[in-house]
This record gives sequence, structure tokens and C-alpha cells, in this order.
Amino acid sequence: MTGIGVLETLLIVILGWRFGDRRFARLDTVCLFGALVGLGLWYQFNSPALAVIAMVVIDMVGSVPTLVHAWRWPYEETWLTFVLWSISSLFTILAIRQWQVTSYLPPVYYIVMNTVIALVILVRQKYSARGKALAVV
Repeated sequence: MTGIGVLETLLIVILGWRFGDRRFARLDTVCLFGALVGLGLWYQFNSPALAVIAMVVIDMVGSVPTLVHAWRWPYEETWLTFVLWSISSLFTILAIRQWQVTSYLPPVYYIVMNTVIALVILVRQKYSARGKALAVV
């Protein structure tokens, strides 16, 4: 599941860089820096549990720009993608045989984060004018 997520993210970055907006906002820079610091700390850990916790925190920081984008431009995101990722994470949880933080924390986190992003998209689509950027509250 994580490998597919990495490939999906890489594809989005490549397509976004090729066809999208290449500007970096301050928030993007701060989140990228935070993720890089987290990757450095993750490399230093000698504990699988701490490494998984670091991975979740890094992903959480990296998800902030997606949440902001979904809030501002809800019609540029596809809520179904995030719902499907949540469902796949649920199936991952159902397949867990050994309950340790290293096995259940990532899929639980993915369910929560992707559900939140999907809800932000759906709610903002419902209450916004189509195609217009919305102010961050």
C-alpha cells in the first residue's frame, strides 16, 4: 500500500510540475522543509516504531498543502480518490495479523487524513461558487 502511495505521489508531482502551477508559496516551502527534516530524523532512528511514527508525522506535514488546496480550490481535487485510499486502508487494517504500532498506525492515519481531505472537498464544493478561489479561514 505504501509503495503504491509513493508511486501515486511521484506521478502527481511529475504531472503537476509538467502541467500545473510551479510556484511555491511560503506554506509549501515550510512543509517541504519540515518533511525533509523529518526524513533526516527518520534515517537516524534505530526503532521501527519510531520510524513509523516519523513517517506518519512527515506525511501529515506534507498533507497540509493538499488540505489548503482542497479548501481554496475544491473543484481541482477529486474526493473519490481520497475515499478510495481510505477504503484500501480499511482493508489493510482487516488484513493485519499482528497488532503493533508499526502495522496499524499507517492505515489508521491514512483513513483519518484521507477522509478529512475528502470531506473538505465535498463540503467546500457544496458551499462554494464553482471555479472560484476561496479564502482560507
